[in-house]
Amino acid sequence: MEIVGALLLAFAVGAYLRFRRWAAVRAIAVASLLAPLAIMFCAFVFPADPEFRTWWHITAATSVFFGICAAAAGYVLVVLMQRQEA
Repeated sequence: MEIVGALLLAFAVGAYLRFRRWAAVRAIAVASLLAPLAIMFCAFVFPADPEFRTWWHITAATSVFFGICAAAAGYVLVVLMQRQEA
């Protein structure tokens, strides 16, 4: 469940940074780093969960790729909405 929340956060931050007129590469890179940070935060806040303790390093590494995808999707969605308004 943590990965879904982290990816939604990356999507929302990617969209927000597009509204703030950040460059695409910088906005997507910053937003995509939120996914592995959220996973690592949960790994250290909830260390007693044995399944999460076993898989958190793989999940954090994989969430970098999916964070990039989610942040790019949020960024592109805002770009498409702004073009449609103009």
